[in-house]
Amino acid sequence: MRSLFVIYPGSPLPLETGGSIRYWNLLLALRELGEVDVWLMHEPDSARGKLLQTELGGGRVHADRPVIPEWSPRSDAAWLFWSRLPRWPEFDVDEVRARFAAWRMPRYDVVLSADAMCFEVLGRHAAGRQVVDLGDVPDRTFARELRFEAHAAGLGVIHPRNAYRLGRGALNLHRYRRLQRDLRHRSVDLLTCSEADRSHLGSGDHVLVVPNGYERKGPPVGRAVPGEVPTILAQGAMRYAPNIDAVRYFARDILPRIRATRGETRFLVVGAIEDDFRAELAAFEGVEVLGFIPRIEDALAQADLVVAPLRLGGGTRIKILEAFSHRIPVASTSVGAEGLDTVSGRDLLIADTTDEFASACVRLLDPGPLRQRLVDNAFALVNEKFSWPVIRADFERSLRHA
Repeated sequence: MRSLFVIYPGSPLPLETGGSIRYWNLLLALRELGEVDVWLMHEPDSARGKLLQTELGGGRVHADRPVIPEWSPRSDAAWLFWSRLPRWPEFDVDEVRARFAAWRMPRYDVVLSADAMCFEVLGRHAAGRQVVDLGDVPDRTFARELRFEAHAAGLGVIHPRNAYRLGRGALNLHRYRRLQRDLRHRSVDLLTCSEADRSHLGSGDHVLVVPNGYERKGPPVGRAVPGEVPTILAQGAMRYAPNIDAVRYFARDILPRIRATRGETRFLVVGAIEDDFRAELAAFEGVEVLGFIPRIEDALAQADLVVAPLRLGGGTRIKILEAFSHRIPVASTSVGAEGLDTVSGRDLLIADTTDEFASACVRLLDPGPLRQRLVDNAFALVNEKFSWPVIRADFERSLRHA
């Protein structure tokens, strides 16, 4: 078999070189079937394309560098009134399609597009069995974030700048929904991350669940008994709005309730962070910001509890799977645990109010049977359903069957 993978943004390279773990594992599954050609739709570093080709040991890799024109009111108006696509892409689509047409093979057994936009711009212009990875189904995430922004704006929503931003967001959401509807009516196989996303799209033989996963390197680093000063960990990119909101919410509203019961509890924040947000968090008692660290295992080894107090955003929280795999208990909101086949009280504790979340954390910092039972169940779950080698093998079998 010969496959084509069209991807944007981010290269499907191993994480050590800054790639996407999901794209990398989908690519490895394709590689098991035969040679794979990869078109990187916006990769300014040609060396990464060469590295990827070396890693694959066959096939062709093209790192495309389209010209991105400067923003102008005219281009913005053209998108608002005449485009059918969400805000991306900002390059000349016809020019990229011409290069793609000259490069691609006449036909492939499988053409995998990394998202609906990759399919719309390039993937559908290649002959072969079409597969589109919708991942966490973007319209669900965008809808939630739009509602949150409108709620946060309050009466300020009538301000022209806020109204314009929310209007653009609503238009973007409408266009993504239209893209997804179009895909459902084509002879295209769709990939999603969870059964909830599959149900949202409309279940059927053309929708396949390929969950996100985690692959641990080395033994688990979690400790069975909490330290003398319990440590609660939140990790993730602290430049991402849902993570910023979650960490601020925990530090401001939840942590003081925990410290009122457990005393000198420490809240450790790990992930790339801007200086102003770092300074804001430093004002909260008990908060320690590490920022970006090369090895997340160094932070996990200090953690007695991992929290995911998210109130917006979407998708599978790899941070939860990471904690499961390292035998560290987890407290999460319903949004934080979305997309995982978890049950509150069996694998983790889920709480959606401030008092309930604080109470869940206090319970999990107790070295009793509840903590041990959840850690054991979660460890078994991640190994059985969310291990990348298992997921790759299932996806490969589905492709061979197709």
